[in-house]
Amino acid sequence: ELKVEYELVDKIVKILQNGLDIGCEESWTEKDIEYIHSYNLFSCKPVVFLVNVSENDWNNGIGKGSNKWISNIKEWVDKYYPGSKVIDFCAQYEKKQRDLNERLWRENTIVNEIIYTGYQALELIHFYTINNNDGIKCWTIRKGMKAPRAARKINIEIEKNFISVETYSYHDFKKYEYDISKVKSAGKWKQNGKNYVVQHEDILYFKWNKGSKKGKK
Repeated sequence: ELKVEYELVDKIVKILQNGLDIGCEESWTEKDIEYIHSYNLFSCKPVVFLVNVSENDWNNGIGKGSNKWISNIKEWVDKYYPGSKVIDFCAQYEKKQRDLNERLWRENTIVNEIIYTGYQALELIHFYTINNNDGIKCWTIRKGMKAPRAARKINIEIEKNFISVETYSYHDFKKYEYDISKVKSAGKWKQNGKNYVVQHEDILYFKWNKGSKKGKK
């Protein structure tokens, strides 16, 4: 066991000495990955590359993937960080647009794409809860998480005493004009059990037991 781990660490050191990140190596076994996760190495983290181009280049259409330097960077990323995303943007342009009209900027800014790409790289999603006391809240969880574990983000008691979860998607909520009765009539409001895997932008209503009382959130 120690010999296996020693050989793994030796391999990791050699990769780092060559100027590469651990995440670039594709030959890790499941056992290797277990050890590597326990080390919590920064170079194992997913990477999103942001390339800031000049305002002049951006306005002339040289940004947005057409700049020759962007192409070279993407080739390098594809070689050494396969699967990682490259996003080119112009910070100066973004600042000017925000100063001109912040509401319009928020709707069209590339920052939204950067945040969403970061979520994808980290395999994160979010869900919403709505109630009269707390209003609308957004919760971030790992992709693939089941409903009881997701409920823990709100309160560990909900996870422990989980009964079921009522679900519908934000997409459907918007499609049916934010009218819950229309969502239900369309059959988009569903009741699920403990094995339900939470989907990105779900709206969730958790039901749970609290002693002899039933709760809903």
